[in-house]
Amino acid sequence: MTNENISPAVASLRKEQSVQRVTGKDALQEGLEDTFPASDPVSMTISTIPADRAHSHESDDWGSARRAGASISADLNRVGADIRKTISDNPLTAVGIVAALAFVWGATR
Repeated sequence: MTNENISPAVASLRKEQSVQRVTGKDALQEGLEDTFPASDPVSMTISTIPADRAHSHESDDWGSARRAGASISADLNRVGADIRKTISDNPLTAVGIVAALAFVWGATR
């Protein structure tokens, strides 16, 4: 293929790739060396949870969070069951609603 048949985009890409091949590894090494002093020092502390915290009032917070999650899950299951029943009772209405939503969504894209 001659240079006359190469588009400007291909020529630019090849030029940039050749520059990256020549300077890529050197630039990476230089960048690592330049940023090394700015990196965070190694921490000498150990972060652990104190032994007495596991039995404090915080464990009650987790229990209430689990109960709230279970309640939300049960509510979502009921909503899903209601939607399935409504669709099975009125399939043509459900198809019409989905078609209308698809039309609106497609028109806004």
